[in-house]
Amino acid sequence: MTTSFISRTRFFLGILHTILLAMVALFIWSAWSTASEKMTAGTANLLQVYGSELDQKLNGANLLLQRIMFNNAAYDQLQSADETQRVYASLALKKFIDDSLLFDTDVDMVVVAESTWNTCIDQSNVTMTLFLREALRNVTRDCARTGAVRSQWKYGEFAGEPFLYRVHTWNGYATAIFMQLNRFMGTGQQDDGFEDTSLGLRDEAGTAIWGDVTGTGSISLQEYAIDNGRFTLVAATHMAGLVKQIRSHVLWLLALMLVSLFFSFRFGRQLQSDILNPMVDMQQSMEQIVAGDVEHRITSTYTSLEFSLLKKAFNSLMDQIVGLKIAGYEKQLQLQDSELKVVRLQIKPHFFLNALTTISSLSQQGKNDLIVTYISALSKNIRYMFRSGLHTVTLADEITHVENYFEMQDLKYPGSVFHFIDMEPEAAEWKIPQMLIHTIIENEYKYALQPEGVLTILIRAGLKDVDGKPHLLIEIEDDGEGYPDSVLEEFRSHDAPQDGHRLGLWSIRRMLELMYEEQNLFTIANNTVQGCMNRFLIPAEPRQENAREDKWYL
Repeated sequence: MTTSFISRTRFFLGILHTILLAMVALFIWSAWSTASEKMTAGTANLLQVYGSELDQKLNGANLLLQRIMFNNAAYDQLQSADETQRVYASLALKKFIDDSLLFDTDVDMVVVAESTWNTCIDQSNVTMTLFLREALRNVTRDCARTGAVRSQWKYGEFAGEPFLYRVHTWNGYATAIFMQLNRFMGTGQQDDGFEDTSLGLRDEAGTAIWGDVTGTGSISLQEYAIDNGRFTLVAATHMAGLVKQIRSHVLWLLALMLVSLFFSFRFGRQLQSDILNPMVDMQQSMEQIVAGDVEHRITSTYTSLEFSLLKKAFNSLMDQIVGLKIAGYEKQLQLQDSELKVVRLQIKPHFFLNALTTISSLSQQGKNDLIVTYISALSKNIRYMFRSGLHTVTLADEITHVENYFEMQDLKYPGSVFHFIDMEPEAAEWKIPQMLIHTIIENEYKYALQPEGVLTILIRAGLKDVDGKPHLLIEIEDDGEGYPDSVLEEFRSHDAPQDGHRLGLWSIRRMLELMYEEQNLFTIANNTVQGCMNRFLIPAEPRQENAREDKWYL
C-alpha cells in the first residue's frame, strides 16, 4: 500500500512538537506552583503583621476614649448653671484631652459635646480645615442631643474626607474620636514586601472603603479580620511579584527550553516551506491540468532553488496560453478601479456641508423664496451626481446640469461669477463622459473665484475634424489668475499628485484615456494675458464604457 511522504512527515513532526510543548508546560506549571505557594505564604505573614498593627491602633484609640470618658471629673461641671464653672471645666477638659493625645498620635481628633449648653470641646493631632473640623463637631453634637449610641467603630465621610470614628453618649454628653482613614492605613503600606501586593479595607457589609482590590490581575486574595470582624483587611498578590519569586537559574533553564522549542518549530516551518508546501502545490497543479484546467499556473514563492526552477519551467509553458486573457482581466480591473476613484471624487462631503451652510444663511436672512429655489437646484445636482460613473451622457444633459450648478452657486456667491455658454446645435447630442464639464466648473469655484471681483467663465462646444475623424471640441476659459506653474508641471508629468491637490484634473485625464484608449484628449494651459484654458477633444464613441443603472438612484 502506497502512503504519502507528506502525511508521514507531518505526523512525526506533530508528535515531536507535542512532546516538547508538554515538557515546557509541565516545567512552567511546576515553577509557577512553587513560586505561587511561597508568595502566598509571604503575603499571609505580611497581612498578619499589618493587620495586628491596625488592631493595635484601634485598641489604643479605645483606651484613649475610656480615659477621657471615665477619668475626668470636669464632665459634671459642664452642665453647671454657673458659667464660670463651665469655663473652668472646659479648660480643664481640653487640657486633659491635649495631654492624652500626646500618648496616642494615631487619633486625629477628639471631640466632647454636651447638649444642655451646647458646649463643644475638641483637640486634634493634625492640621484640619475649619470646614472639616466643624463637620466633626456637628456629628458629635448631634449624638449628644439625640442620645444616639455609636459604641462601635464606624466608617463615614465628613467634608469629603474618609474617617473611622467611634462615639459614646451618656446623660446628654457625647465623646467621639476620629481617625483619618488614609493616615490610619498609611503606616504598614510602606513595609517591605508590599510593593507587589495591593491592600484594601472593607466594612461589615463587604463594601470597599479604602483601596481597590478586585482580584483582577492577581493570583490570590487573602483576608484578615480587624476589630472582631467589623472590618476586613484584604491583600491581593500581583503577578509581577510571582515572577520575582522564580529563581534566575530556573528562568535560564526555561529560556533554554523555549529556545529549543522555537528552533524545533522553526525547523518544522522550514521543512514545510521548502519541501512539503512545494510538493503539495506541484501535486495539485498536476491534478488540475489532468482535469483540463489549462489556464492554471503556480503562483507560490519557493525558497529552495530546485522547486523555483520547477515552478519557472511549469509557468513558462502556460504563459502564452493565458496571456491575452490575463491582459483583458487587468484592463477591466483598471477600468473598475478608475471608476471608483471618479465616483469618490464626485461625491464630496464638503459639497453637501457647504449646501447646508448656504441654506442656513438664507434662512437667517429670511429669504424663503431663495431657499426653495436653492433646494430645487441642489436636488437636481444630487440626483445627477449620484448617477456619475464611467458612462456617457449627451452634451445637452451635461450643459443642463452645469447651468443648474451655476444657478445654485449664484445663490451662495451672488454676482461673483458671469458665465456664457456657446454650444453649436449639431453638438447637443454628442456623447461625453458624465461630470466632465462639471468637474472643471467646480474647480473654478474652488481655486479661481476671489472674494472681491467678478470671475468670467466661457464654455464653447463645437464639432472639429482631427486626422480625418470627427471630434467634439470643448473649451472652458476664465479670466482668473491661471494655473500655478507647479500644477502645470505636475500635469505634464502624467503622474497622479501625491498630496491629492488638483486630483480632479488627473482623474479626468485618466478617465478619458481609459474610456477612449487615446492620449492627450485633455490639456490645460494659461492664457497669454490672463486666466486659463481647459480644452477637451472627445471622439465619437468610447472604447470602454460601463452601463448606466439609473434605477438605483431614482
